[in-house]
Amino acid sequence: MKKIFLTVILLLSAISVGYCEEHVSSVLTPQAKGEARAQQDIKNGKMRILYYGIPWSAGKPLLDDESGLPVEIVANCTVTPEFVAETDAYNNLMRKAAKVKQLATRSLQLIIKSDKQVYMKDEQIIIEYEFKNISEKPIKLKDYYKTGPVSFYFKDEQGKTYSINYIDVFGRTMPTELAGGAVVKREIYNLDLTKAENYKIIGKHSIYMKDGNLTSNTITIEVKEKKDLTEDEAIKIAQKALESLNKDAERYYFKDIGEFKRNERDIWLVTFDLKENLSRARDNKAMILGVQIFIAVDKKSGKTTTGGGD
Repeated sequence: MKKIFLTVILLLSAISVGYCEEHVSSVLTPQAKGEARAQQDIKNGKMRILYYGIPWSAGKPLLDDESGLPVEIVANCTVTPEFVAETDAYNNLMRKAAKVKQLATRSLQLIIKSDKQVYMKDEQIIIEYEFKNISEKPIKLKDYYKTGPVSFYFKDEQGKTYSINYIDVFGRTMPTELAGGAVVKREIYNLDLTKAENYKIIGKHSIYMKDGNLTSNTITIEVKEKKDLTEDEAIKIAQKALESLNKDAERYYFKDIGEFKRNERDIWLVTFDLKENLSRARDNKAMILGVQIFIAVDKKSGKTTTGGGD
């Protein structure tokens, strides 16, 4: 008898729970359901507009004219009034959220600058960038920002555009809020144009950056082919190399400079000899042999290699 009684109670409880869940679900209007779905998608970073109605125009990008959000086609013209109410409520909330982000983006500037305008080939291109709140009100950066790679875009004189992604190390320490008028400086990057395959490095380049929902200002730099080192420049480089390699460098003097090729590279060959040999030459004395130092200087890179002998 007790077992039958217990079974009846459990059965009634299950019926009661099922009724409550069904009752709560039925209480939500189509509009409320649409808004709830939109809130959840916004929280998950899934911003979109749901489209129904006449077929989408062929060739037209799947972007919402009002918000700029991507469009997802979910139905044709055959829809129920409940579906229309729920979908419209979803889209209305999505457009409002997109507007909030757009306002924040307009108040927040991403500014980049280079350490100079003209670079020689193989020289480091240093880019510094910063976020600036140009409004008087604080901005919650989470409304637009997500930690991830930042992208630099650059366009050559022929109009070809390439991009390079860098890991955003600073993103882990990004503040959650930026006060009105405040600035946050970010990482300084060495922009390596050689990472872009088949990209013409020599010439002028227009560069801008994207981080999260922000696009920076555009800057222009120029990369020039390296000029050959002059004789005087090569001698100065060789003298520094001599000083760094030989503790008795003060005993040597510059004797001669010449040109030759090594592995298809143009080289300056700078010769140093003992100062003592100068006096020996004046006095017609035998020269000290095997003491000359030869320093080869690459005309393009300025790199040096050292040798010795007669």
